[in-house]
Amino acid sequence: MKIKLLLLISLLISNFSFCQIKKELFYDYNLDEISQEKFISQKNSENYALSYENETSIKTYLIEIETYGKLNYFLFESIKKYLITLKPKTTFKKNNYILINYIDNDPIPYREGAQVPWDIMENNISKAFKKKDSVSQFYIINPNAKDLYYYHGDKLKWETDKDHFLRDKFFTFQGLNGGFLIIDKEGNYFSQKGEYSKKDVLDKMKKMHKVEN
Repeated sequence: MKIKLLLLISLLISNFSFCQIKKELFYDYNLDEISQEKFISQKNSENYALSYENETSIKTYLIEIETYGKLNYFLFESIKKYLITLKPKTTFKKNNYILINYIDNDPIPYREGAQVPWDIMENNISKAFKKKDSVSQFYIINPNAKDLYYYHGDKLKWETDKDHFLRDKFFTFQGLNGGFLIIDKEGNYFSQKGEYSKKDVLDKMKKMHKVEN
């Protein structure tokens, strides 16, 4: 009888926990908690709404799709040194731009033997610019992503983002597939999160070029 009573209590607690309504929390670009109403008012075509769920809550974040800025000297130098550790023969003396293509996760859903129809893999971005505006291009992937073939690993040499060095600085939110980052020779940068095409990269790079000139 005692065993049956304990089992009944356990089932009641389990059912109560299952039926509990999860707390919904909302955050702005600065990771400050805001009301649902304010979150909805700020949601637009220039940002993503990304949710993460656990046993007790659902947290939804506003994430800027595009960000601009200028790297401080020390961060810019550390990024260049980091890229050289990935590709030791790299030199930035003759190149005006750094382009980083970043992949953050394996494809969802997974399909064995499939490859993404992604035009960023075709030709070299540098060919769209004059020689003096040449580009150092990198293909970098989160070490947690394993399906390199899907991202044309049979043709491209993907470098592993050791210790999530770049992810922690520019592509922090999981579930957006990554994005791309452009840095000019002065440390001005543009980043875009989520899926993108070669046209997106060229448009932004040409826009940066016009601003500089």
